Amino acid sequence: MPNIFRQPLGFWILAVATMLYCFTFGTIISLLVLYLIKVSNVSMREAYDLFAALTALLFILPLAGGVLGEKLGYRLAIAVGFMTIILGTGLLMVVTKATILIGVACFAAGNALVTPNIYALIGLLYENKSSVRNSAYTFYYLLFNLGFFFSIFFEGFIAADSFHLAFIIGGVSTWLAFLIFILFFNKLVPAKGNTFEPQVNWHLTSRLIILIIFMILLALLSLLFFHHIELNNSVFFVLSIIVSLGLLITALRQKTKVQGRKLIAFLILCIFSVAFWSPYMLEGSLLTVFIAKNVNRVVMGVTIPASSYYSLDSFFVIILGFFFTWLWLYLTQKNKDLSLPAKFVASLFAMGAGYLIFALGIVFANHNTHLVSSLWIILGYALLASGELLISPIALAMIGVLMPKGRDGLGMGIWQTFIGLSGVISGYLANLAVVPTNGAAQNTNPIFMQTLFYLGLGVCLVAIIMSCWIPRIKRLIEGH
Repeated sequence: MPNIFRQPLGFWILAVATMLYCFTFGTIISLLVLYLIKVSNVSMREAYDLFAALTALLFILPLAGGVLGEKLGYRLAIAVGFMTIILGTGLLMVVTKATILIGVACFAAGNALVTPNIYALIGLLYENKSSVRNSAYTFYYLLFNLGFFFSIFFEGFIAADSFHLAFIIGGVSTWLAFLIFILFFNKLVPAKGNTFEPQVNWHLTSRLIILIIFMILLALLSLLFFHHIELNNSVFFVLSIIVSLGLLITALRQKTKVQGRKLIAFLILCIFSVAFWSPYMLEGSLLTVFIAKNVNRVVMGVTIPASSYYSLDSFFVIILGFFFTWLWLYLTQKNKDLSLPAKFVASLFAMGAGYLIFALGIVFANHNTHLVSSLWIILGYALLASGELLISPIALAMIGVLMPKGRDGLGMGIWQTFIGLSGVISGYLANLAVVPTNGAAQNTNPIFMQTLFYLGLGVCLVAIIMSCWIPRIKRLIEGH
């Protein structure tokens, strides 16, 4: 039986640092909407829009952060990113809308350096053609989801008494991640033919100044977008089109047709992934509000905070992640592994089925209270997590295979760009189910059910369309 725990020391160092950082990440994304609505008196529509803008920034800004990390050094970039996130978490504790937005802007800017460069370091620990690369990314994915699970679940209970204490704990977690990364970085050893060294031979001080200026500019840009949501959305749609055209042109200019076709396959998979990530981004906004208002959250006599349900995603990623990690290794050894496009299609069907389950739960809501049973939410999240495991870690591994050598950071940034576009789209989707703040479940159930049903149905239709493209995408990946 394949041993999924047999990973290099560097893998474990990066996994622990990421787990601690994800504790902070999970705290902010799970509590932000409720924090804005309950504490800052922001309207539900505005909270949805701000959350959508944040998720877009969290995933699209790494396009620049990944490139800068390649040039100026992964270690320095990640360290500066961590420090910026710590600053942003501290600002969240000041209860004014302006300060909260500045704190969130710092968080988005710091994440732009941390996320793509840690992912790139993980990839550099393995040879591109290593048979354990796919399983390593899946295993890494489920490990850092431990950070998400514990933060989202327990911070929900803590925030019920004090949002401030929840954010303090989140900030301390990133401090620990920063210390572990700095103290043990020298223990990371790249695979033969790979390197962690910066691509430019500049003095440390010069590189540090550039990164600090980069953080300030990104934070200011994020703050601008938070105040002008429509501008944010328009810019991100245009940027996604530019990235797509740029990747297509790059593919046509490759020295070999094989590499060019791989880049085209990468672009196609990125585009189809939007159908998965757009409803996925609703977990911290629309689904959290739906659970808070329309779900029976009393379990064995204990009232579960609405934001804690968000941890179900990470819980099932962890539980099912060991199975998927073992499965990919087993199928690889038997030469029966599923193709990348087939896994993408399966992930879309899982996401669509999850939303249809949520809608079905409303149909069978309690006739007296009109509240949905938590069992439907649990089952739906199990399907969403299965879809996540079928697309996210596998996509991270595919970047090292489909992108030209030495361009992993850029590949990570491009992948994040399409997830960011999904965040923008999720804002429009969330606003399809804006309900009165004090609306009764009996009156709001039809609105939620219609939105959830059409979301599930739409994703399943995209999955059917993509399934027809599987043979063609496989040929492109193989360079044919």
